[in-house]
Amino acid sequence: MLIDSWPLELFWILSAATVAFAGAAYVLLEWRSRARRRRR
Repeated sequence: MLIDSWPLELFWILSAATVAFAGAAYVLLEWRSRARRRRR
């Protein structure tokens, strides 16, 4: 069966999801900080 290849695929999926989530959170925080600076 493909059980041996499962952990590797799961690791890649989790790593990609983590990077995407971190990137989105960083962009949102940066955008919010810029918006606050622009308002003032």
